[in-house]
Amino acid sequence: MLNKELFNKRNLRTIILAMVLFIPFIWGTKLASIWFSDMGKEKISIIKKIGISFLILGPYWGVAISGFYKRLRRILNYKLLI
Repeated sequence: MLNKELFNKRNLRTIILAMVLFIPFIWGTKLASIWFSDMGKEKISIIKKIGISFLILGPYWGVAISGFYKRLRRILNYKLLI
């Protein structure tokens, strides 16, 4: 019974969405670690690196988190009503 509730289509889509959203997070943190490890070698300042990181990943995370929150809220409301 628990397996059917946990792995129905809607919950499975949410789990897949969470995994897909996590991949760019890993990519972004790896990119940031590479940038910050080369701080002395490059002429780009740390503030510019942080700004570039936010410009690249900021809009993505805004859209991704809002979509994931709406889907999660819909699932929780569905579970509470039944």
